[in-house]
Amino acid sequence: MTLVTFLGRAGLFPSHETIAKACNWSERTVIRALERAYELGLVVGTRRMVVQGGKKVRTNSLPWI
Repeated sequence: MTLVTFLGRAGLFPSHETIAKACNWSERTVIRALERAYELGLVVGTRRMVVQGGKKVRTNSLPWI
């Protein structure tokens, strides 16, 4: 339910830290919950890239994508 509060026009890109603070959970708990949500197909990951200093940089915190 907390993830929905971060939904915007460009998608949903809160950090693990931001989610943890909103839920009063540890970051590790958030990571485990997200991993399970991905496994169940409840959450779909996307790559988010931005240009910084002339280079494309991945800005999402999903190392398994």
